[in-house]
Amino acid sequence: MNITYYEETHIGSRKENQDYYAHRIEEQWCCFIIADGLGGHLHGELAAKEFCDAIITEVSTFADNILHDSVSGLEALVLSAHKLMQQRILEQYPVLDCHTTFALLWLDTTQLLTAHVGDSRIYRLRPNEVLWRTPDHTMVQQLFDKGKITEDDFVMHPYQNRLLRTINLYQMPEPDIYQQPALSPEETILLCTDGFWNALKGKEFIPFSTAIDIEKSIQETIKKILSQHPSDADNITVQTVRQFN
Repeated sequence: MNITYYEETHIGSRKENQDYYAHRIEEQWCCFIIADGLGGHLHGELAAKEFCDAIITEVSTFADNILHDSVSGLEALVLSAHKLMQQRILEQYPVLDCHTTFALLWLDTTQLLTAHVGDSRIYRLRPNEVLWRTPDHTMVQQLFDKGKITEDDFVMHPYQNRLLRTINLYQMPEPDIYQQPALSPEETILLCTDGFWNALKGKEFIPFSTAIDIEKSIQETIKKILSQHPSDADNITVQTVRQFN
């Protein structure tokens, strides 16, 4: 795949970084994933790491299925990775209740696919426009969908952190999967955990769509978030992907 990408993570003001990210790039396709382990449960960081690693381990096995039967192929990948994650974690900790969110991007020459659970997000950006983002699995997203709050109301809402779905050891995953047209050279895909998007207003994503040096742009944004939230900044993880001819 003819792509450029950038990845960044920061612990914020927390004692540990429970975010995780990974990617795999092949000639015909690529896969990027981020995850945010839930701090309210033990070993959220382990859930995030093991699920991402399981996706990257399994993705080549399911690549042909995804190329030919997009949505069902990607769903099968998520289910297989979840099973592998369960095996790996329960071998270490026979009794453990750990949870994570995730957001996954698949690109090939004919399509763009996303899968996600929770409130880690994927943004599709065109010059001067936020074209689309994944909808969160939260109570606040439901209020937004009903027109009761605006996009900028997410940040301060008291129910923002109440997730309706997670990846965990004891429930089958329920990912939302979206199929879209292939990425064009003028577009940017941005994956991020809530420590990033929760500190920005919707319009503040627009500059990333035209940033010539997107690495510098992301780094400066993270510095700004940390300066504005010196004592309560969450873990921050970002991946950006662009395609060129």
